Amino acid sequence: MDNLDSYQEPSQESQQPAQAQHYRLAFYGDGMAYFKVWIVNIILTILTLGIYSAWAKVRNRRYFYGHLELDNARFEYLANPITILKGRLIAIGLFIAFNALTSLYPQSIFPILALFYLALPYLVIRSLAFNNSMSSFKNIQFGFDAKYGDAFVTFILWPLLAIVSLGILAPKAMAEFHRFIVSNSRYGSESFEFTATWKNYAPIFLIMIAISSGGGLLSLLLFIGDANPLISFAPVVMMAVYFGTYLYFQFACLQVFYQSVNLKSFRFKESFTMMEYTKVSLINALLIFLTLGLYFPAAKVRMTKFIADNLTVYSWESFDEFTASEVQKQNALGQETADVFDIEVGAF
Repeated sequence: MDNLDSYQEPSQESQQPAQAQHYRLAFYGDGMAYFKVWIVNIILTILTLGIYSAWAKVRNRRYFYGHLELDNARFEYLANPITILKGRLIAIGLFIAFNALTSLYPQSIFPILALFYLALPYLVIRSLAFNNSMSSFKNIQFGFDAKYGDAFVTFILWPLLAIVSLGILAPKAMAEFHRFIVSNSRYGSESFEFTATWKNYAPIFLIMIAISSGGGLLSLLLFIGDANPLISFAPVVMMAVYFGTYLYFQFACLQVFYQSVNLKSFRFKESFTMMEYTKVSLINALLIFLTLGLYFPAAKVRMTKFIADNLTVYSWESFDEFTASEVQKQNALGQETADVFDIEVGAF
């Protein structure tokens, strides 16, 4: 159990009971066990000319869901591979039609791309709705409810504004991206909340700029300096700066994200450290490189375990009471079905 004496609770919780209940996340996956699942999936996908990829996706997700535990209960992934396969066949058909049409009528490529960008927010919504509705915990399914306009602003407008503003609006774009995913998600009938704003992300981008600028300046000095032997270190410095900036960005966004997700009175308490995150990431990257990619499944298990081990869910309500209440609410909602479009969207 974490020591929360120094942790400042949000002001809206000041009237809650002082003693919060804590629920440790635990991930019991094993790198070698998942490697067997992963390699079989790849072999069967190749042998079936891609048809088995739908079953592979379900097996992969069920492995990670089934080995993730919270409050003595495991998560479940309920998707039917046939449903995913149908969605992929539709996507393949559209891709073939796109190539055929643009080959016959090259001038049509721009109108078609414009239509694709207009359709992209809808595809993202349907993909998130499907994946959430197929995710379950304690027999309660998650959900996702978002409007097209909100998705268009999040995935089309804000990224464009971030580019046009030369990165000035990037913190706002990142905040809106995370807000969209979290605030439109729900567990049963209870919606999640996301409290972070652009102000939480602005320091991350400023530090990234400082690190990149400092590393770039050092590389330039090494390259144009009089000490010719040092020139060879310039590319190494640039690679180290790039990798370090990427790691810092991922780590800082991870912290902000979990510090800002709420579900009723349920909160996350994270204990990530940059040193441990860097250690896990470096080991993963090195072993993936040395094994020509074969360590990838074990790397995914290692990172998932790191995140789970450093997260605690705490609340002033009983989890069982919350679950029972949500079961009653969800029964009144009815079963939602969602189209499948194989677009992967996630916070990280």
